[in-house]
Amino acid sequence: DYDPKGAQWYVQSGFLGWQRLIDRFIFESKVRPAPKATKPTTVQSFADILTLLAADPQSASLLAAVPGSAVPMPTVAHIQDRMARNMPRTLSFFLLISLTYSMNRLMSGVVQEREQRLRDGMRMMGMSLTAFYTSWFLTYLILYTFVTSVVAALLVFGGIMPHTSYSIVLLWLWLFAISAIPFGLMLSAFFETAKTAATLGPVLFFVTNWLWRLVTPTTPAWVQRLYCLSPTAAFTLAGQILSTAEAVGYGTTWETVGKTYMHLSAAE
Repeated sequence: DYDPKGAQWYVQSGFLGWQRLIDRFIFESKVRPAPKATKPTTVQSFADILTLLAADPQSASLLAAVPGSAVPMPTVAHIQDRMARNMPRTLSFFLLISLTYSMNRLMSGVVQEREQRLRDGMRMMGMSLTAFYTSWFLTYLILYTFVTSVVAALLVFGGIMPHTSYSIVLLWLWLFAISAIPFGLMLSAFFETAKTAATLGPVLFFVTNWLWRLVTPTTPAWVQRLYCLSPTAAFTLAGQILSTAEAVGYGTTWETVGKTYMHLSAAE
């Protein structure tokens, strides 16, 4: 649809053709000897310019080549969505921030149990390490399953990613949440006190996300897969692929999930 106030007006309106015509008229009038002095003419509208062009002998032939009516240049109907255009750089970032708090609670909780010898006491009563870590994993698995289902529904049906399949968005969020649980448990092993884990743990969790900034259009696929060993980097790279497809108005479905973007696909 033609929008006379839009940013593309300069191209769509056919103004370039008129600009070339007027510029040529001015150029030729400057090159030719100056005509006899005449009464100054006041130009108040574009129609006055056309009248002056028609009155000039050399410009009349140029004006005759211009159609009698001017219409906008035909273009495919489109919508300029600024949010969709900026989404590849921001969506994963904000989603990752929203998960950082839960990682804070997970790491500080595990370290606090170790700090207060609660885990040792449970092991003395016969609990195995497998049962201990499984309990943490299942707790956050149930929590993240509910949260990711709601967030995926908000993204797809809330108009943020309307062209992307709900099941793909849900799988993207859910797989990241599941991989973040053992990643958080691994990071908790580097802390001795719960306060330190609560402070530095989320920072380490978030910093590993910045590996995706090392990816360029010339980065080989195997290097990007190596970066994806970090759950946060893999989440951001996949989010960038999904957001880019959404920004161009096509989205990602199960038929197009294998298409590559910068040598990597969302399916990988």
